[in-house]
Amino acid sequence: MLAKCFRVKRIKLIRLTLYLCIKFIRMSIQTFKEKVKGFISRIPTDKKKHFAAGFAICAIVSLLCGYLIGFAVAAIAAAGKEARDYITKKGTPEFADFVYTIVGAVSFILFSVVLSLLVQAFIMKVYF
Repeated sequence: MLAKCFRVKRIKLIRLTLYLCIKFIRMSIQTFKEKVKGFISRIPTDKKKHFAAGFAICAIVSLLCGYLIGFAVAAIAAAGKEARDYITKKGTPEFADFVYTIVGAVSFILFSVVLSLLVQAFIMKVYF
């Protein structure tokens, strides 16, 4: 009985995945661009700045010391900035600001790893 329940849930998940894939494929590039622009425009400017700061801090430190240290420095900087806002009362400490900074750092790491893999694949294809 339990196995049948899991099988039904798995089939529903597969159907949902296929439906979303077909819907995404049918979506035109212009529609996709409009949806992305709409999503980005709804993000407050302050959160965009936190994202960019996390991306930049992680990028600079990672290039010098590695991804793990770059991520750690970005996380410490985000926590420190929010702590400063809380202690000095000069800003508004928000957990969302911390999260956006961390997401920026993780985005840099993902971007860098994917770019490195693409470059390696290109080099392997061209020279070997």
